[in-house]
Amino acid sequence: MESSPFLRIDHLAIAVHNLEEAILFYRDTLKLPLVERRETMGKYSGMRSAVMSAGNFQIVLIEGTSPESQVSRYVNVYGAGVQHVAFEVED
Repeated sequence: MESSPFLRIDHLAIAVHNLEEAILFYRDTLKLPLVERRETMGKYSGMRSAVMSAGNFQIVLIEGTSPESQVSRYVNVYGAGVQHVAFEVED
């Protein structure tokens, strides 16, 4: 059997409608610690995010900062939910 090229899941990015409400749910209900907050600037890449620790990987909650943001457009088309999964690889 061939081995997987993936070492582990690094993070799940979850697009949300409201970052503050999502943080409350993941922190207070699911008991995941908030590791850090980030803000990315840009017309299409602008987002606010919160990194939550889920043990061996992280959950990154993301909210677009404008209607043109890729995150806002994703939520408008697909709704809130997992936007991507990032895997750690050897190289």
